[in-house]
Amino acid sequence: MKRVDPQQLRQEDSDAVWNELAYFKRENQELMIEKMNLQEEVDELKVHISIDKTTIQELNRCIVEKREEQLFRYDEDDGVKKSTPEKNGKEMLEQTLQKVIELENRLKSFEKRSRKLKVMNKKLMKENDFLNSLLKEQQEDAETREKELEQLRKGSKSVEKDRTELQVKINELEGEVTSLRRQVAETNALRNENEELVKPVEKPLHSADKAKSEMAITEVKPGQYDCKTTTTKVKFKAAKRKCSVGSHHTVLNHSIKVMSNVFENLSKDGWEDVSESSSDSETQTSQNLGTIIIETSQKVSPIEDGREQKESDQTGDSLTQGKEIVQTYSNTDGKTPKNATNELTKQSSNVKSLKFELLAKEEHIKEMHEKMSRMERDLTMKRHLIEDLKFRQKVNLESNESFNEMLENLEKKVKTLTEECSNKKVTIDSLKQRLNVAVKEKSQYEQMYQKTKEELEKKDLKLTLLVSKINETESAMAEIETAASKQLQGLALQSEQVLEVTQKKLLLANEKVEEFTIFVKV
Repeated sequence: MKRVDPQQLRQEDSDAVWNELAYFKRENQELMIEKMNLQEEVDELKVHISIDKTTIQELNRCIVEKREEQLFRYDEDDGVKKSTPEKNGKEMLEQTLQKVIELENRLKSFEKRSRKLKVMNKKLMKENDFLNSLLKEQQEDAETREKELEQLRKGSKSVEKDRTELQVKINELEGEVTSLRRQVAETNALRNENEELVKPVEKPLHSADKAKSEMAITEVKPGQYDCKTTTTKVKFKAAKRKCSVGSHHTVLNHSIKVMSNVFENLSKDGWEDVSESSSDSETQTSQNLGTIIIETSQKVSPIEDGREQKESDQTGDSLTQGKEIVQTYSNTDGKTPKNATNELTKQSSNVKSLKFELLAKEEHIKEMHEKMSRMERDLTMKRHLIEDLKFRQKVNLESNESFNEMLENLEKKVKTLTEECSNKKVTIDSLKQRLNVAVKEKSQYEQMYQKTKEELEKKDLKLTLLVSKINETESAMAEIETAASKQLQGLALQSEQVLEVTQKKLLLANEKVEEFTIFVKV
């Protein structure tokens, strides 16, 4: 699986972060599988060691039993033997002793190798325990990282939401500013119209139409003020949300500090946390093996001494028998022929008995040769067993080498993990820097928000002043309208009075004209 560059992790890319998490999970699973395999192989080695111990014990028992049988047989053979079988027996005994010594040396070498294997197994157990602790720590670190990444994602989402809300609010504020500008332009137009209305008092119809249009404009404006009150409510809600975002950033900073402490502890802790219980068990097993070797050597030494004593006794017996025969021959020379004949008959009977004894001893020697051949067969079988044990030891050594290679690979993996942890520290530092930048941007946005808020408050004050002025102008317009209506009513009354006076004057003039016409006719 391809790894993600740390530069891509520095960017806010959620896919890369998830890929990194999946990579670490897979590595954790692989390490767990390797741990299980190592445990199984260690168990197999323990089983092989126990089997080797049992075989060694059986070999020791067989050797002891054979020595006891040989001693018992040599104790039974107290008769006279010829030079050739004695020589053959001595040679066979020397060969058997040499073979026994070789077997003992091999057993010692096997015991040494078994000790080495035990030491290697203990080292492997220690390293397995250390790897288990590392796996647990890595699992805990992965869980904490996942939690912190989730928190960071939530924080980033909340920050993005806040940004979008701020942008929406800024757009709303810009719309409100444009609406305020329009309202200011309309108020200026209203002022100009009011000034124009005050001057031409002689045109009442135009002034009434303009007053109606102004009343319609005033009806439209209260709706705009209601909209502004709603925007102020939205602003208070946004402020509350920003407070919650600040608390969330504090939690994120705390979690980042905890992660940095955990990585420092990982870098400080080395290969020192190793249990000492396995070393005690190794020393006990080595002491037990030492005691077994000493006991076997003590058993072998008295058996060899017994053999030497038996050989010396047999040689002494043969010498005494020869002396007795010589004495009998010397005694017969000085006696009578009758005694000589009696002695000859006795000697002939003795010779026959000795011949029978020699035949029995020859048969016994044949049986001993057969037993020696059997012993040689047994020794060849034991040699084959020893070769099998050597082969097993070679296999065990190869397995130990494979274990060492596995351990080296695990050490390399641990190094890679430490490097990745350092890379992740770098990424965390970059995330911290991003958070600091985000906090700075947030502070800048808050400052901008406060500035816009202050400007809006100023504009609200201006609007209140404008509204008060508009109300004043409306009241003035109402007063002007009432005054104009009163003036119009007065003018109407005056015009009616003037018309009545003029009608009266016309009537008088008509009467005078009629009187004048009558006077002229007359």
